[in-house]
Amino acid sequence: MKKAPYSQPATEKQKKKFNHYLNDDEEMIIFTTVSPAYLLHKFMLHFLLASLITIPIFFFVYIFFRHQLIGVLGIAILLSLVYAAVRYYLTKEGIQYILTNKRLIVQVGYFQVTLYSANYNKIAHIEVVQNFLERLFYKHGKIIVQTAGTDKKPITLDYIEYPLVFKNIMERLIHQERRLYRVD
Repeated sequence: MKKAPYSQPATEKQKKKFNHYLNDDEEMIIFTTVSPAYLLHKFMLHFLLASLITIPIFFFVYIFFRHQLIGVLGIAILLSLVYAAVRYYLTKEGIQYILTNKRLIVQVGYFQVTLYSANYNKIAHIEVVQNFLERLFYKHGKIIVQTAGTDKKPITLDYIEYPLVFKNIMERLIHQERRLYRVD
């Protein structure tokens, strides 16, 4: 039986890893990253593109240096797999979405990190965008968070798994935060 999305709270490992983003009175509720379907799609795409580059290069190595064809093509495919796996890891670890009891935190980037944060009492509007294929097959979509009092662009959560469920959890947390501080 498949577990309900976002039914598990953030693990201790995740809480420890991202504890430096949290304030003293803040608690991590939900931690997620981009959809596994999106990650698999990107893995296959990067593998295909890397193969289209490495296989012809290594084929020329075979022609000019007379090495074994199977070994040369095997190395090309292995390099393509390594490249795709590294890109998979960097994408998975480079985009993090965190819901705390007080705010939404979005971390984008692995080596150069950009951090977006929005307090729940400043969120004005949440919008879910899903096309037909994303809704039917991939189960992911985009959430756009409009914040009040700023003319900056909205915070976008791309390729998030089960975006309607995530939006409902966010709205519940927003309602709790506003009820706690009587902001409506």
